[in-house]
Amino acid sequence: PRLSKTTTTALKMATTTNEQKQQQRIVVVGSTNQDLISNTNILPTLGETVMGDTFTTACGGKGANQAVAAASLGFVPVSMLCRVGDDIFGKNLLDNFRRVGVEFDEESTVLS
Repeated sequence: PRLSKTTTTALKMATTTNEQKQQQRIVVVGSTNQDLISNTNILPTLGETVMGDTFTTACGGKGANQAVAAASLGFVPVSMLCRVGDDIFGKNLLDNFRRVGVEFDEESTVLS
């Protein structure tokens, strides 16, 4: 049976050979998302809408958080296999991976 492009990419990222020895690597397949955070001093009641005092964004997602945590340990290279949007949030997520040392295949990254 033929392997999907996603499976082929994951295998390629996971199996880097160095002459006779295979290099160890962590590959995370999971979600990544841009968190949109608003803070308020008011605890809303059921159905009530309140205005936030501040607004920030942060990179998150179960898979992305695991990849960033593993990369911060620095024991082995870490790669992330995920889908990101073809928008400012997707660009920010990929920039964050670059900044913290999480690898991803730029040519195979699926912008959806």
